[in-house]
Amino acid sequence: MQDLISQPGVLHGAECINGGQTCVCPDYVLVDRKVKSKLMDLLKKEIGSFYNGNPESSDHFSRMINQGNVKRLASLIQGGRIVTGGIADPASCYVAPTVITDVKPGDPIMQEEIFGPVLPVVEYVEFEEVYKIIEQNPKPLAAYIFSNNKRLIRQFLNKTQSGTTGVNETVIQIASSHLPFGGLGPSGMGRYHGKKSFETFSNMRSVIVKSNLFDIRVRYPPYTKFKTGVIKRLMSL
Repeated sequence: MQDLISQPGVLHGAECINGGQTCVCPDYVLVDRKVKSKLMDLLKKEIGSFYNGNPESSDHFSRMINQGNVKRLASLIQGGRIVTGGIADPASCYVAPTVITDVKPGDPIMQEEIFGPVLPVVEYVEFEEVYKIIEQNPKPLAAYIFSNNKRLIRQFLNKTQSGTTGVNETVIQIASSHLPFGGLGPSGMGRYHGKKSFETFSNMRSVIVKSNLFDIRVRYPPYTKFKTGVIKRLMSL
C-alpha cells in the first residue's frame, strides 16, 4: 500500500517466517501502480540479503510441513507471473520465497489462505480499489497498512474489519500480552492473551437471586393495558 516501499523487509520477512506457515502472515499485497516495479525490485533484494542469495541452502529458511502443501502451493503459483522464486520441490518439502504478480482477485491464490512463502502483488490505481478487493473475501485474521498519512490510516481502520491490524508493521501484534488476539467471523471467535485468555476460557455464569418476601405480580396474566405498559417500561431500562 502507500509508503510500502520504505519497509519491504517488514513485509517479506513476515511472509517468510516459518516458511510463511503462520496464520497472520500477509496473503497478498496491494500496491500503488506507480511504485509497483520499485517494490518488487526491493523485495527481490531483501530476499537475497536474508538468505545470502540461496534460500534452499540457508539454515534460516523453513521447509513446508509436508509434500501435499508443496504441491498445493506449486499449483497456486501457476496463476500469475513469477517475479522471483517459483521453485517447488515436494521431495525436500522446499518452496522458494516467491513473489508473483498479474493475479486477479478471482484467481485461486487470492481465494484461500496461502500458508507458504508466496506473496502475490496486486496493483491499484485509486486507493478505493483496496477496499473493494478486501471486501471480496471473508474477514481476515489480520490486515496491514503501510502509510505515513494519518487520515488514510484512520479511514482504513474504519472501513476494514479484521481480527488484528498492523500499521507499518506485520505479525508482531500477536506478540504482546497486552493486545487481545483473535479473529472475526470466519477467521475465528473470541480473544486471548493476558487477561483476555482468562476471560475467554472461563465460564462466566450469570446468577440472579430474588427474595421470597414479595413477588412482582404485574408479570402474570391477565395482561391489562396497565400491566403491558409497566412491563414495556421495565424491559426498556
